[in-house]
Amino acid sequence: MSAIQEALKFSPTVFVFQIVLFLLLLQVMNQVFWKPILGHLTKRKSDTEAQYAARDDLQVRMERLRTEYQESIAKMESEARATIAKAVHETQLERDRILSEARQAADRAIREGLEAAEAERRSSLELLRPKVATAAVSVAGEALGAAVSAEKLRSHIEEHVAVQRAN
Repeated sequence: MSAIQEALKFSPTVFVFQIVLFLLLLQVMNQVFWKPILGHLTKRKSDTEAQYAARDDLQVRMERLRTEYQESIAKMESEARATIAKAVHETQLERDRILSEARQAADRAIREGLEAAEAERRSSLELLRPKVATAAVSVAGEALGAAVSAEKLRSHIEEHVAVQRAN
């Protein structure tokens, strides 16, 4: 073994010194390098987990907001349909009212027109009766000659006209 030690140039003092130096270096590396890196990795892991939790919370909030938004849209559409249906109904009622008023006005105008035409007809007949009676007396007088007096013929025609007027 000493030949191997000699070939390797192994010195137990150097070996012990190297072990102490290694342990000292291990302690320094642990304090300066490993603990900060492990602390950083632990912090990064907790930050990542927090970000995933925040993402999950945000996703739940977004889903809730989306549901509320869809409900709000459905409610607005329902209200809009109800408002449109109400407006259509009110418009139909107003149209029916206007048509009814127009029919009443048209019926009134027709009735007034008929009454005016009837009044005009009566007035015209009243104006024409004496002229027609005179013309009838004149024609009958010429046709009958002196057989009937003009006054008797006039009274007979006026009686006939009065009877016709009464009927």
